[in-house]
Amino acid sequence: MSSLFGSILAGVVETTVDRTFADEEGFDFRPVTQADGVNGRPVTDPDRAFVAEVPAIYDDRPRDLDESGRGRDRPGFGDRMPQISVQTCRLPWTVVRGDEVTRRATGEVFRVTEIEPDGQTRVNLQVTLMQRGGRP
Repeated sequence: MSSLFGSILAGVVETTVDRTFADEEGFDFRPVTQADGVNGRPVTDPDRAFVAEVPAIYDDRPRDLDESGRGRDRPGFGDRMPQISVQTCRLPWTVVRGDEVTRRATGEVFRVTEIEPDGQTRVNLQVTLMQRGGRP
């Protein structure tokens, strides 16, 4: 970000947001690629380094869905869609679908399914729970 506003946002506001809302223990990001092509098993990507203790915000509040799985304004089906919001500057590489994120507070392991840049300094990651944690 080259603007004055962007610099202030990244340097002051986002740091305060992480300090206020992020999990204290942080998250571990494991870059993943598919062995032997698109249908292969997931393996650690040797071209991107593992990153530990990244401050990020976890959210899994319930949302209402209609029959097609889209959000709606009136009651329908209840669902939880966990997401993780992280500053892009906290990672030395770009997150891609299939990467794994471990929530250190609980030990839960998630796989990134959708990536939504917020247009400023963060990216919102829609994730799927792959492994329940061993901690409360």
